[in-house]
Amino acid sequence: NTELQNVMYYQFQMEEPGNYRILWDGNLSISSSRGISFYFNTHYRFDKNGESYFEISNGLGFQF
Repeated sequence: NTELQNVMYYQFQMEEPGNYRILWDGNLSISSSRGISFYFNTHYRFDKNGESYFEISNGLGFQF
């Protein structure tokens, strides 16, 4: 089973539309019928004020 999720949005201030941020969350998960799963996550934030980051995480899961 494979699942892919992406959420992206854009925020701005009504008083100052040039002050904005973009956020993105992406997830990929793969699971088998034997109870083993793998996931891969990304998180990105771009902020016009300089508070930006990009983060990647992954993992392996076992279900008994």
